[in-house]
Amino acid sequence: MSEAGGRRGLWIAVAGVAALVVLWLIFGRNHEAAVTAAAPAPAQGSTSDEAPGTSADAEPRSLLCRFEVGDALAYDVHLEVRSKFNGQAVDVPGMPGQASPSQSYTLGYRSRLELRVLEEGEDGWLVAARIENNEQSLNSQVASSMGEGYELPFLFRMDSRCMLQGIGLSKSVDEQTRMAHQNILLLAEGVMPADPSANKWTEEQLDDTGIYQATYTVVGPAAERAQAPMPPDVPTQVLKVRDFYKDVRPIIDTAKATVKILGSRDEFSFAPSGKWLSQAQVHLQLEYVVADKPLVSKQIDLGLQRTESAGGDAWAKAISRSDYRFWDRMQLTAGGLEPPPAVRKGRAYDDVPPIPGLGERSMASVLDEFRRLVQSGEGRSIYRAQIMLLQYLRLHPEAAKLLLAELKTGTMTETERAHAFLGLEMAGTKEAREVLETALADTEMSWADRARAVAALSDIPEPDVAVVQTLTDAARWEGTPIDAHDQRELQNTALLSLGHLADTARAEHPDLSEMVRLELSNRFESTADPNALAAVVGAAGNAKDPALWPEVKDQLSHESPHVREMAANAAVKIGAPDVWVSLLDQLQNETDSRVRSKIVYSLIEAGSVPANAVSTLGQLLASEEHVDVRLMLVRLLGQSAATNPDAMAILVARLESETSPPVMVELGKYVDATKHL
Repeated sequence: MSEAGGRRGLWIAVAGVAALVVLWLIFGRNHEAAVTAAAPAPAQGSTSDEAPGTSADAEPRSLLCRFEVGDALAYDVHLEVRSKFNGQAVDVPGMPGQASPSQSYTLGYRSRLELRVLEEGEDGWLVAARIENNEQSLNSQVASSMGEGYELPFLFRMDSRCMLQGIGLSKSVDEQTRMAHQNILLLAEGVMPADPSANKWTEEQLDDTGIYQATYTVVGPAAERAQAPMPPDVPTQVLKVRDFYKDVRPIIDTAKATVKILGSRDEFSFAPSGKWLSQAQVHLQLEYVVADKPLVSKQIDLGLQRTESAGGDAWAKAISRSDYRFWDRMQLTAGGLEPPPAVRKGRAYDDVPPIPGLGERSMASVLDEFRRLVQSGEGRSIYRAQIMLLQYLRLHPEAAKLLLAELKTGTMTETERAHAFLGLEMAGTKEAREVLETALADTEMSWADRARAVAALSDIPEPDVAVVQTLTDAARWEGTPIDAHDQRELQNTALLSLGHLADTARAEHPDLSEMVRLELSNRFESTADPNALAAVVGAAGNAKDPALWPEVKDQLSHESPHVREMAANAAVKIGAPDVWVSLLDQLQNETDSRVRSKIVYSLIEAGSVPANAVSTLGQLLASEEHVDVRLMLVRLLGQSAATNPDAMAILVARLESETSPPVMVELGKYVDATKHL
């Protein structure tokens, strides 16, 4: 995925989650029980249906949604999410690999949300919504074009208990936007506690430990239902977001993750009638801990301000139900809703509706539009270019040769060439594959294009023995001059791609994975050149085959530092049961500081620090002379410092003697000077 496309997906997700949080706040509290101590007292001269404010100790009354067809309202929405990664490499949602250890970032989101109640039925209400004036920012830099995808109105259903029951999206939205919307529905559920009368509202929800303790029930598929802590003083609805973000309103405490609420302050004001939310300020501080690693700390601030509905209701009246497809929350709970294409078996782009009239167009016109869309640099346009090219190549398989001819003219930019090769990969036709093989073998093509062909062949939809053999032949070093750097890079790319194919094909084509395993095993025995051996080790890591672990393990003590680095990385990818023992043993004997740093980084990726390794890591930290290695060791020990007193003691002692500013800053993330110094 391009950077622009990845960021666009991030903004769509942020906008969608913000929209669902807003709907939860507005509709989840749109009932008589929702009037709290924070709500203003009834205005003087108010009508008889105005609900008085209640104290925090008052018993909530029975829930009663009171929507009326034609109700219209609008809100100005402001959301700011500040995230800090505490010494562990974690992907920013939608931007894989963009967040490095200790990186912080701030997402900002402003928009205007308009709502109109369209219909009332036996099971609740149908509400139309649209989001306007989107403005997104990353680290205070406005990037308004990244928030596209919500300009079309969408629909949602609310039942008589104020629960979000489903969401409807226009059938005209493109595949990427549809996937983002569908993922959002899968991520968020409005959940009403079984006994809402047991809950009371307060302005401040924070006990003296900073962590809530009570009970709630997660509603979801049977395999996911669980009991977890929740405070007694909580709103009458809970927002639960699934694993995609792990943003969870109450505490989630499972074998995988613990989300601690360090502080929460919610202030709500209602209209004098108590019917609609007037304004809200929500402040939430979270810490995510996975396998005893404090991964991320977050501060979330959400503000809502009721404003006048503008522009009339023509937009809502123009909505035709037949133009929308609905996803139902009850289907999701029963396990009947299809999983999002991003995780479903198969390729998401196979389900994209055909582009009308594409088959009647010429290859020249398709390529002209393809290049124009790619040159725009906008995520949606690039995605459309890819879909258009793959669909055309499937409708006209012979056009793959025309695309190759265009590539050979040299008129396409490097970005266009990269997307063209991806289009050949995605098409998956026999002709497209033949073109990729031709490009790989053509010595007049650039090394970059031949490498693109290699990568595409390793990820075509239906690999076979011939593809494995093609990549194997492309990865042979025999007879290659030592100074032929470009050719050797191509051979390394082919070998690494061969390992990738072994991993992705294992479930459906185990015979191909076995072929790759035998090839790599033979190369471990026959390869003497360190650079070539490093590529073999990297390919074994990409293959993630436990059967190759003995060969990889032997390379941890190889004379070449580069080979040892690659072996440390491959060890974690393979997931060997003794990876901690092997890497820690090598770390104690490693003489190269760069390799030591790589080993520690691999140990961080390997997971929780074993208790019996803490003392050894402390000794290594005390004797380490290189700043980069000390920095990584602090991060490694920091993973368990919150739960292991010995690890914390080591970090405290190091903070008292450390002289390097970067290491001191890293230590400060785990050591509270007011408590320990």
